[in-house]
Amino acid sequence: MIMTAKDFFQYILVVLIVLWPVWVLGFVFLRWVSLKVGLFPKSPKTERPTLSR
Repeated sequence: MIMTAKDFFQYILVVLIVLWPVWVLGFVFLRWVSLKVGLFPKSPKTERPTLSR
């Protein structure tokens, strides 16, 4: 069976639209893992300022 370009793009569109919650959960999980392991340095916005007295 040969898939035409139209069928291929419809298939990709359906996968992206129907499975968007899976994509979102996957990216959130990967971000959490990368922050936990420390793959990426934290941005200055996310760091809590230290209080000096």
